[in-house]
Amino acid sequence: MHYSQKTTHYWRVRAINNTDTGAWSATWKFTIAPELLTSTALISPPNKSQNVVPATTLLWSEKADAESYHVEVTSNGKPVADTVTTLTSWSRVFTTNTSYNWRVRAMNPADSGVWSETWEFNTNIPASVTDEPTTDAKLYPVPAGEHCTIEWNQQQAGNCKITVTDIRGREVLKVFDGAIADGTQRKDISTTALPAGEYVVRINTANRIIRLKMMIER
Repeated sequence: MHYSQKTTHYWRVRAINNTDTGAWSATWKFTIAPELLTSTALISPPNKSQNVVPATTLLWSEKADAESYHVEVTSNGKPVADTVTTLTSWSRVFTTNTSYNWRVRAMNPADSGVWSETWEFNTNIPASVTDEPTTDAKLYPVPAGEHCTIEWNQQQAGNCKITVTDIRGREVLKVFDGAIADGTQRKDISTTALPAGEYVVRINTANRIIRLKMMIER
């Protein structure tokens, strides 16, 4: 008899002859295991990617019968991460200017799947923000203390998102996310939650991205 995967069945037996029908045996049960897990397909970063930002998310395809995923990351043959997640992604801030190898396998209680291919990526050295003056955007005062102001010319009305990142590219502060009109815009940024150091203010609009260096001194 053919049984469906991931189903539980119960069975018992009794003997029969011409004069008698015996008592039933004890009832036993068995469960049909799910299909063996095949290799997981990696998605991103693509194999042999260069200049990957340090704050990176590894992505892979979902397996129908998987309950978790085992992620391994190495660098120059040395372990960097060995973790299990129920998601199809895993994020980390990697070291800059470093080569990494990674692979994933799906798992469930009945099986540990085949390892995926091993992919490689290289992180970049974050480019510093130019010190050349921007003609239609500025940040003041320099250096910033407990707060600062950004001012720029919005070329057309639309959505705008303003964030602050550290020098490793990690977002550390959300400033604004919404619709704005065209023309000269000003936004105040409270820096009280940030330690002294160098940051980048990123103004992301529909038609361009403005980056401004922000120095905080206490």
